[in-house]
Amino acid sequence: MRNLSVTHEFTINGLKHANRLMGYEAFNLNEWDAIGEYDEQGGRHRAFVVPKKDLILGGVALKRGERVRIEESYKYNQAQSEDLWQASGAYEATRWFNDAGSYGSSRPSSWGHN
Repeated sequence: MRNLSVTHEFTINGLKHANRLMGYEAFNLNEWDAIGEYDEQGGRHRAFVVPKKDLILGGVALKRGERVRIEESYKYNQAQSEDLWQASGAYEATRWFNDAGSYGSSRPSSWGHN
């Protein structure tokens, strides 16, 4: 397999993990590509696996180039994050950001605290 970005390696790892869970090679990794894209309007990163040839997988026919969506990662600014925490009834216990402040992650605390 060719060198992939970390995101694409993560996506392809999903196929590897599915093979382990099923106990056989349902997904021949040489028959798949990974595609990642950022959807500006939706504010999210989307990841797909794409067969390099027509395949039948578990009785489902997939055409070469047909995208199979496997992940969506939504991106929120601070105000949007605060709105989501408020609406959920949970609160943010811990927040981490990279040095540039362009990427972060949160951990909720117990439910029912405001």
